[in-house]
Amino acid sequence: MLRATDQKRGAQCISNDRFRTHASIEAVIRKIKRLEEWCNYFNLKNKCSQIIEWAENTALRNKPLTIL
Repeated sequence: MLRATDQKRGAQCISNDRFRTHASIEAVIRKIKRLEEWCNYFNLKNKCSQIIEWAENTALRNKPLTIL
């Protein structure tokens, strides 16, 4: 997809370890679980459980997330 700001491709944000705290990870997991509840409520296919599993597993979290 093209960015709305400059019509180029690619992410403009970066992720670094300074922002990756236990509290922030738990908040993201909570939000994805809530999203999964809504997806299930509306009978939407989703991969939330795979994302949650990846986020909860500290060994996997250091590797890229791949969803097939």
